[in-house]
Amino acid sequence: MNKLKQVYIPASVESLTFAQYVGRRIRSRRTALKMTQDEVVAACDISKTFLSELENGKRSISLYKLTELASVFGRSLDWFVKGWSE
Repeated sequence: MNKLKQVYIPASVESLTFAQYVGRRIRSRRTALKMTQDEVVAACDISKTFLSELENGKRSISLYKLTELASVFGRSLDWFVKGWSE
């Protein structure tokens, strides 16, 4: 049987909704790559408004679009939802 691992979740992340957490991950990766919002929206065929709302945790994203973002950012889907380092 598989045993579940206990994961420490920092207080700074504990109070976030899933959309807020993923939005922060999107923004942190975009800025780490020194990409503008315009470059990301062109690569993923989404609107700048939608990306802004994603990054601010006001909208959620479909798995399909998250897969596109992961490809553009050179990350796996896991990166967006696992781990707590920013």
